[in-house]
Amino acid sequence: EEGVKIRFPHQLDFATSGVLMVGLDKKTTAWLRTCFDGGSIQKEYLALLDGTVLGDSTIDVPVARYEGEATLPPRGPPGTHRGAKDFRMMAGAGGAGN
Repeated sequence: EEGVKIRFPHQLDFATSGVLMVGLDKKTTAWLRTCFDGGSIQKEYLALLDGTVLGDSTIDVPVARYEGEATLPPRGPPGTHRGAKDFRMMAGAGGAGN
């Protein structure tokens, strides 16, 4: 529709891809932003890992990032870690849950 302004109530984290939710008016966008900020809408991520994963767990430290062969510290100033992230293993080399 001509003249419709698309607004973004959230953004993707750096170096990720995925679906973005959009609002078509200020009221809806503000409500969606409140839902994201309050935790009633949450983002989920799927990661492909190379190495050994021992099953479901929690990551409660900032995660390093990689550029080529270099291991770099997490982005952002010290102390800006957002908290623990639970993860579950969906499939392994030997099939689901392995």
